[in-house]
Amino acid sequence: MGLCSSKDVSTRASGNGMAPAGQELLQRIQAPEKSEECLIGAHIRARYAYISQRGYYPDSPTKANQDAFTIVRDFHKEGGWLFGVFDGHGGRGDEASNYVKDELPGCLIKELNKIQGKLSVEDYEEACLKGHVLCNNLLHASPVEDSLSGTTSISVLFHGTDYMTISNVGDSRAIAGVRTSSGKIRAVPLSHDQTPYRKDERIRVKKTGARILSLDQIEGLEPIHENWGDVNLGEELDEGGDPPRIWSPREEAPGTAFTRSLGDSYAETLGVFAEPELLSRRITKDDVMLVIASDGVFEFLTNQSVLDMCLKFQDPLEACRAVVAESYELWLQYELRTDDITMIAIYIDDASAPTANDKSATNLNDIYVEGVKPVRRTLSRQKKNAMMKARSAREDDPFDIQDYISPKTEHEKARISEAIKASFLFQHITPSARELLFSVMEKVRVKEGDWVIRQGDEGDRFYIVDNGKFEVRIQDEEKVKNGTNVDGGRLVHTYNSGSSHPSFGELALMYSTPRAASIIAASPGQLWALHRNVFRKVLMKRSGRKELMHTLRKIDILKCLNVQQIQQVADCMTEVTFVKGETIIKQGEVGDSFYVMKTGNCQKVAKKMMGNNKLTLHENDYFGESALLISESRTFSVIAESDEVKCSTVDRATFESTVGKLNAIIAEDKRRRDERSSALSGAGPPLSALKKLGAVAVDEFSSTVVCRIEGDTSGQVNHTLRVLYKKAVVETKHQESVMKEMDLLKTLSKLKDFSNCESLPSLQSTYTDSNCLYALYEEPTCCSIACVNEEMDGKWDESCIKHISMCAILGLAALHTNGVVYRGISPETLLLTKDGNVLLSNFQYARQNPEGNVTICGAPEYLAPEVVQQQGHGLPCDYWQLGVVLFELLQKKTPFFAPNELDVYAKICRHRAGTLANNIEAGTPLAGKGVPKCLAFLEKAIHPNPALRITGAQAKKDPWFSGEWKKLGNSKIRKICEQQLQQRLATDDESQGDGKGEKFSGDAGWCDGW
Repeated sequence: MGLCSSKDVSTRASGNGMAPAGQELLQRIQAPEKSEECLIGAHIRARYAYISQRGYYPDSPTKANQDAFTIVRDFHKEGGWLFGVFDGHGGRGDEASNYVKDELPGCLIKELNKIQGKLSVEDYEEACLKGHVLCNNLLHASPVEDSLSGTTSISVLFHGTDYMTISNVGDSRAIAGVRTSSGKIRAVPLSHDQTPYRKDERIRVKKTGARILSLDQIEGLEPIHENWGDVNLGEELDEGGDPPRIWSPREEAPGTAFTRSLGDSYAETLGVFAEPELLSRRITKDDVMLVIASDGVFEFLTNQSVLDMCLKFQDPLEACRAVVAESYELWLQYELRTDDITMIAIYIDDASAPTANDKSATNLNDIYVEGVKPVRRTLSRQKKNAMMKARSAREDDPFDIQDYISPKTEHEKARISEAIKASFLFQHITPSARELLFSVMEKVRVKEGDWVIRQGDEGDRFYIVDNGKFEVRIQDEEKVKNGTNVDGGRLVHTYNSGSSHPSFGELALMYSTPRAASIIAASPGQLWALHRNVFRKVLMKRSGRKELMHTLRKIDILKCLNVQQIQQVADCMTEVTFVKGETIIKQGEVGDSFYVMKTGNCQKVAKKMMGNNKLTLHENDYFGESALLISESRTFSVIAESDEVKCSTVDRATFESTVGKLNAIIAEDKRRRDERSSALSGAGPPLSALKKLGAVAVDEFSSTVVCRIEGDTSGQVNHTLRVLYKKAVVETKHQESVMKEMDLLKTLSKLKDFSNCESLPSLQSTYTDSNCLYALYEEPTCCSIACVNEEMDGKWDESCIKHISMCAILGLAALHTNGVVYRGISPETLLLTKDGNVLLSNFQYARQNPEGNVTICGAPEYLAPEVVQQQGHGLPCDYWQLGVVLFELLQKKTPFFAPNELDVYAKICRHRAGTLANNIEAGTPLAGKGVPKCLAFLEKAIHPNPALRITGAQAKKDPWFSGEWKKLGNSKIRKICEQQLQQRLATDDESQGDGKGEKFSGDAGWCDGW
């Protein structure tokens, strides 16, 4: 009997905070040099290969591979084979999996030898059942500490002439590739994950007293429920990444995400046992391949996607490499770590056996089990927080771009152009902006040994290699932190100059984030460098209309105009040209026109008794604005000084016919400002009277909870309380944004069009204590859209999406009327009230600046192209975000999903109008025949040109909402909200939001005035 199995491999610390790659990653992989041939039974020829890759855990870089596997030739009899994969868990998980790998084959042989005579299929199944139980008992009695450690097991035993028996304990998996009558090869499950997702398994373990809760439910972040969905094994996508787990009724242990395993003696008292589920079937000529793998493969990949990947390769070893590599990349995309990943691929080259239609073959369509673990396709909370911290950029201080300009030869420009042509950041700039970019590129000469980038430093420059050799090195994270990074660490890549002129540091042009590696010159060379501030300044060069609107907003007497009025004034202005020496306006004459300089220079001259006062006017300067308000004599003259001077102008009559009389607009603005200056009523209850109940939403520095007033005998919940932890705010460096958010809410709360909008929060009172800040809102909220999305398992219908759209449009319209850009729409920030109304809740990124913003804020997939390209963004980006969220709810992913952040940005920038239909998947709501108006609305919202994107006024008249505005509401959402609210009312946890464990002892001066 031959044996091939996993063995201990040398572990080497990554220790640098970066996921292993290159040679270090290869050292984590156990694989054969080539695929092996095998003869199953007497006539079935096959080939097999395996790969086992140790996981990446930043907090435990030397953690052993807890996966193990076994391949036994001539098992029990000649032609018999045993293939098994074992996925360990817990502190001694590697010991448990290796113990079972070593002992299980012998246990199976022992049970088989007890059976006399010719063995039937039933005999093999009985031996497999008893063999697993025996192995489990031996593990309990062994030196391996298995109270909170153990292993899952998936094995395939080939026996007789053409039979196989699959034994499954836990959530590893076996699948078969079976050719259908149409010639297609589909993935068929040979096992079913034994997890709390399965209703039958939940019922079984709960009979022992076990509790079924996710980690978020244990921590009080999500309500208690039993709605874990009924999804198809390995075919549907998990939108949460927080699976149900098994807990003791008395304590928060053991927390296993599976319902069967070997070992786990504590969990065994809660119904987690080692009895396998068994499936026996004949191998047929329609069977193409088998895959046996740990859940590290299937966490993010469906059965069919694994099979399709394997079918691209003739060699099972190459198939294993491709699947394991893809799994590894997906783990890094959605998590800060990776699991151990193990896979065995068996290619069946010739099986002269009955077809799948033979009655002796098991019908695989009949082995479906309700409620199995879905495939995950969302970022973990830890991954989201890490990305958001890196992405929170700030507007940079103003500077003079002229200081960065240096002349370039045509040959130098050509080299720079070649280097940047493939980058999405440079694909949508105008020829004039491109020419300006060339001129501000900084020439950087380096000597051998010079450090261009140092790991851990904040990045602010993008580099192009003009000539020379540059090494990319990664150092141990501790050495980076304590300042002992003297050699840069290990070499992971080399940039060499050539025709391609490689570049690095692209993300530094978008936001400040610590460099992930050091780059050191390995030879003398030259680089071209571009600073983020300069890049933004170049991209912010506005079109003539945008520049004119920006100038108009700076004029004191026009600051009373809202965004729409500013746009109307800009559109009604005409261009006039003057030649050198020509008088544009004359002192003493009564004028009625106002001017903005477009090109050239002018002299502004005021004649006075003591002499003349002169001032030179340049591009974007303005004069004569008082003529829009009253008729009076000019107090100065303006004379063209350049050979040609161009101005934009409007007279009072045109101005008034366009937007109305300016004095009336000023009076209305004063009334509104007086409203803004009024303080909050102060009528709210004292903080001590607020009883905090269930959590509605949680972010990295605050939690939002439902609360009731103590002494309210009706028990009516009538408030929402947001609790911000001072310590967390300081640690995440959000002091400024938190105070700006509250200042804005206080300013807006007393405006009628804000306070009367049911889609915007009404601030009632604010409080502070030594550890926390508090904001009390009148509306009782119950959950977020993200929470309902999980409740509905992503199965939204058009009416629900329409309701969400209309509520959000009402909120955005009220904000935009007051010149506020929201910039924070996501499933997590859209909260629902008890009546099912949608509320814009988080104003962290909102600014009372309707255009010209450059801060990059929000998750990558929701960013509008003008935000990504940093060309200045404003109100239209809110409707882009709304469109993306609606599309995501209908399709279960955004139109811009991609494996990594840069690819997401590239897809956003490449998006073209009218192409959303290309992203619609069959079987989703948007694929139906009855939603053309819905799709048409989404096309208008997700339009790449912000000037052509739908506005609030247009949205209210959109055909999709025709006749709907008078009956706003949705019974389906309202029913869910009522259930969610009741769950939160049942939560009586005074530790929520009170700052326990979050004591703040630093300087609290930053929150004065809260």
